[in-house]
Parts: sequence; C-alpha cells; structure tokens
Amino acid sequence: MEKQHHLNGIQRFSKLHFENNKMENSKIKRISVTGIFVLIFCILIANINLNVQAIDVQAQSSLSLGSAGPSSPSQISIDFKKVQISKIYPDSGGTISFIIANLGGLPAEEIEISIPSSQNFHIGDTIKIGTLNPGTQQGIQTTIKAGNIVPGTYAITVIINYKKQKQTGDGRIERETVKENFYIPINVYAPPTTVLTVKDKNLFINKEQELNLEITPKTNLRDTCVELISDCLQVVGNSKIYLGNLEAYKSKGMQFTVIPIKKECNAKLNLIYKAGEYETETLNFGLKVNDVFVDFLTEIEKKEISPGDGLNLTITAKNLGNTELNNVKFYLTLPEQFVVTNEIFYETILPDEEKSLNFQIYVKSDAETKPYKGNLSVVYEISGNKYQISKYVGISVEGKILLVITNYEIKDDKVNVEIANLGTRTANSIILKLGNGYYYIDKIDSTKKRTAIFQLKDVKNTDTLTIEWTGNNNERVEIVKEISL
Repeated sequence: MEKQHHLNGIQRFSKLHFENNKMENSKIKRISVTGIFVLIFCILIANINLNVQAIDVQAQSSLSLGSAGPSSPSQISIDFKKVQISKIYPDSGGTISFIIANLGGLPAEEIEISIPSSQNFHIGDTIKIGTLNPGTQQGIQTTIKAGNIVPGTYAITVIINYKKQKQTGDGRIERETVKENFYIPINVYAPPTTVLTVKDKNLFINKEQELNLEITPKTNLRDTCVELISDCLQVVGNSKIYLGNLEAYKSKGMQFTVIPIKKECNAKLNLIYKAGEYETETLNFGLKVNDVFVDFLTEIEKKEISPGDGLNLTITAKNLGNTELNNVKFYLTLPEQFVVTNEIFYETILPDEEKSLNFQIYVKSDAETKPYKGNLSVVYEISGNKYQISKYVGISVEGKILLVITNYEIKDDKVNVEIANLGTRTANSIILKLGNGYYYIDKIDSTKKRTAIFQLKDVKNTDTLTIEWTGNNNERVEIVKEISL
C-alpha cells in the first residue's frame, strides 16, 4: 500500500512536471514567434532608413557632380515637327519657315544659315542669326520657287555654320567652326489651271503697302472676280476685285492695299468664275514679310579745319539694311559754330550700296579749337512710307597757323628776317625765299619766333619774300610779301 501510494505520488509529480514543462515550452514557442516578427520588422525599418540615406547621399553626390562637371557642347538643330511650307506647284513659289534651337548647354555663336538653290528650287538665301544661348530658339522664314519639275517629294538642304563651344575637363571653353547639313522634304503639287505670280518680293510688317498680284489663266474665264484671304494680312479697303472676262494665257494684274501683321505669312486668292455654274479655284501663295531694318555705316574723310575756314567734307554712307530705299535725303546738322550750305538727295539706294556725300561747310572765325559733335540725318521711303534715322558725326576744329614778318634788318653782309607764329597751332616745314636765297625752318610753335638768314648779295633793295609751310590736310600754304631794305 505504502509502495503503491509512493508510486502514485511519483506519477502525479511526473504528470505535473510534464504539464508544467509543456506550458513553459508553449510560452517559449509563443515568445519565439513574436520575437521573430519583431526582429524582422526592425530589420525592415533599418533597411528602409539605410536605403533612404543611400538615396539622399546619391542625390547629393549627383547634384555635386552635375554642378562640377562640364556643360554639354552647344548643338544647333532644326525642329522638323514645326516646319511649315506653303503649297508649292511646279514653276511657282511659296514660303518655308522652320525653327532652329540650341539643344546644348553652351552658347552657339556666329550662326549663319544658308539655303542654296538647286536644279529643282531657287532659294539662295543666307540669314545671319548671331548667338543662340542654351535652350533658346529662332524662327526662320524664306521664299522658295520650284522649277518646272514633275510633282512629287523633293528635299532642300539647309546649311548651318556656327562657332561651337565645348568645355574641357579643366573648365576651359574651346570653340570650333562647325558646318552641319539638314534636309527638309518639300512636296510639289500638280499645278492648278491658273498661274499666280506675286509681284512684290518684300513686304514689311505693320506697314501699309501695296500687294501686286498677277494671274494667267490657261483657259478662257467669264465673269471673273478674285478675293484675297489671309490671317496674316489686314486688307485695307475691298478684298474682292471684279476682273470680268479673261482670255487664256493673257495675264491680268490686280492690286490690294494690305498691312502684314505676321512675319510668317501664307495667303490664298480665290478665283471665282462662270463655267456653267460659278466655280472657285484657290491659288495659294506665300509672302516674305521683313522687319524694317535700315542702318548706315558712315565714314568721315579725315580733314583738318580751322576757325574761319571753308571745307568740302566727304562722308561715305553705306546702306547696311536689307531693303531698297527710295527718295533718300541726307541732312548734316552741326553746332552753331558751323554753317552747312547744302543737302544731298538720291532717288534710290540699294542694299549694300555705298554713296559719297559731299557737304560744303564753313567754320565761324570765333569757333573754339576742339572736337564737335553733329548728326547726319537720313530721311527715306520704303513702299511709300517715310522713315528717318540719325548717325553721329564728329568734326574736330584744329588750331590755326598765322605766320607774320615781325622784323627784318641788314647785319654785316646778311639779311635777317624774323618770323612769328601768332596762331594757335605749330607751323611745320617752313621754306622762305628772298631774292635768290632760300632758308628752311623745321617748325615754329604757336606764339614763338624764328629768324631766317639770307646773304645780302642775293637780295635786291626791294625784293619779294615768299613764305611756304604745311597747313591743314598736308596742303602747302604760301604767302608773298614785298620788303625794302
């Protein structure tokens, strides 16, 4: 019994110990699983923080490298998506416009765009742009005329020359001249039954002027009228003109008064005529609209002038603009110390043409010896509109030379002649001749005297003294005096 009781006690203890161990093991398992999840969460947070820090460090490093590294070279390109071409037919013209842009990180300098003519198209235009900074662009427009070619797709060449800048590893900027060719496709359409000719090659923006057109039908047209339609031209007066009956291959001219309001200008002329019912034929054309650019390069002939002198002053004026000028008048306006006696007129001055302007001026005797500033005013007409520009003109009034004989005497076997310069400027290279004798003096400064010495045997009792020196504009000046010994 006692042994059995002891055995039962051992079994209960063992069972209790087993249960306790089981509970402890269960707690440990629960604690272990929870700990694992907590540990994984902490690791994830730590990794995220490390990644964020790494990204931030990488970004800062990239910014630092970007600011310290070299800029990309200048690069000029054409935006082909923005090329605009008017409808072009064989043996007719239109306009083409496109945009060039500097896609690089440094300026492109001395940009010049050439669009040469070819056997299919007449263009022959050269446009100087100057400098394009990074990220900037410039619109280009020119006229184009197709030859007598078969309708289809062709290409024109656009040549761009410019100074390309690139940055070296040590930060220096190098420049090289670059020539790049671009090719723009051109569609040439089948010709209409009527040929349109634009008589005006150049129009000017925001200025009222005449647009002259001419049509040549390829068949007889009855009861014809035309209508000018364009969103880039403001038509002054009537945009419709009645032409009546037109004969085949006989040209008919018409004139519209217009104000161009856009530089890129495509227009159309609706031709309405009777052929059974009234029919409409649309003739498309392009116009080259320019800014009014006129400038003159002036060069003044360097001449010395003194108070009391008259002078024929020559000014060379060159038309640097892109436009023919009509009814051109030149006025020279100088300060009150001067008198200008004439103005100059030319009926026409072409682009790049040079003219010599001869003005007769007089300097008053009380004028100070100093530089003076004046203006050369140019009044001219373009398409009937008057314009005016002025250019600076500088004229310097120099001191005057005034040589006089202050004394002459016989001393021993010599004749001494004393010459004084009472003027405000040095006299140079003075030659004196008395009788058969000559005497040379290199210079006489202002307010100074020099003495010329002659042999008495060469001089008569009454003789002629000639004094010659270098005056204004290296011209020799001479005075003659009679002296009696």
